[in-house]
Amino acid sequence: MRLCKISGNKAVFHRWENVTEYIQNQLEHGGQPGRTIRHIVAIVEYEDGSVASVSERDVVFMDSKRLFAKLERRLESWSTKNNDMEDI
Repeated sequence: MRLCKISGNKAVFHRWENVTEYIQNQLEHGGQPGRTIRHIVAIVEYEDGSVASVSERDVVFMDSKRLFAKLERRLESWSTKNNDMEDI
């Protein structure tokens, strides 16, 4: 779980969910044929305990800077180890 903000409101991110929606045929009066739309939503929990599915575009993770710094340190460490092995 990760802390995030949804439209400025604090929430806890639980997971990504793939959603499939089926659009009915609308061929009457020159409409479009039926189709399937797929998209991803985030399942989040707000401070009041309510749970919602929100667009992935609305999720802003609050710990991203810390995680990126941690990943960069790991990459530098890995890169240093691999460079040392090339000298052997």
